[in-house]
Amino acid sequence: MLRWKEIELQDTVKNDQECFRHLFYLDTLIYEDFDLFSQSLKIHLRKLLSKIFYKCGISTINSKLLLVQNSIFPTVYNKILTDILIKELLMRAVVILPTPLMVAIGSGSSFALVIDIGWSLTTIVPVFDYRVLDNFLTFTNRAGSRLHYELLSALKEEGIDAGSVSFRELENAISLLDSITSNSNDELIACGGFLVRKKIFTEAIQRLFFSYEPSVQYEDNETPILKLATDIIYSRLPIDLRKSISSRIIITGGISNLKGFRQTLLAKVDEAVSQKTCGIETLGGWAGASIYSTIMKHQKKSQDLWEIRKV
Repeated sequence: MLRWKEIELQDTVKNDQECFRHLFYLDTLIYEDFDLFSQSLKIHLRKLLSKIFYKCGISTINSKLLLVQNSIFPTVYNKILTDILIKELLMRAVVILPTPLMVAIGSGSSFALVIDIGWSLTTIVPVFDYRVLDNFLTFTNRAGSRLHYELLSALKEEGIDAGSVSFRELENAISLLDSITSNSNDELIACGGFLVRKKIFTEAIQRLFFSYEPSVQYEDNETPILKLATDIIYSRLPIDLRKSISSRIIITGGISNLKGFRQTLLAKVDEAVSQKTCGIETLGGWAGASIYSTIMKHQKKSQDLWEIRKV
């Protein structure tokens, strides 16, 4: 009976792959039957994680895992993930490290304003004295996945069959951009089997990530990145922290790797707050976690470290 139930759930996962584009969605109320979804998710993640560890040649038994994750990652999903790692893959412990702090460590700084342009969400959170100030954390859905939908809509308006452009082809076209500005209608880039005006891509990026009209009322999850960043720097942070944190702004995440993206966003923030801010480079969250774990081997473990151990 249990075997049949698992096969049934596996079929559900196979038929509902589209639903996993909302993997780890913030609001669990979107699922009609969360118990069924969580079981399906466990099967999906167990297969995925087992394959990753197998391909990397890593034995999970009695090992310790560092899990770098965003500050807004829901607790309910943390439980599902750690249950799989500890109870099914037999790990000894899982240490959860906040991405903003690891990004700051990767920059060699103990304080910064971290703007992380992720796939589903863009998060903005200050770090001070190696502490993530979660009470000032804010986020918007103006992120990587949203850019894809914006571009698909723009391609349709150009009379291009957007359905024939694959995800990989669209990603490749974005990565080929040599700048995020274009004043000419003559510049073309390849997108799948089509030649598309570069201006379509640059305008979508400008509209999604850099535009902000003070007179417009935005929905909470649609708030422009500029608005969120300037609110933190200009009004939300305590006065004694504003200058130091605004002097070290880290812009990270996949889209931020586009040529000129970080410089443009910093210039927009400067203009909005009417003061000179300063961006700093980082090696990234993974490198920060590597530095952190190496140091912690030789020091007494911090009491604030969130470590989930096998009972």
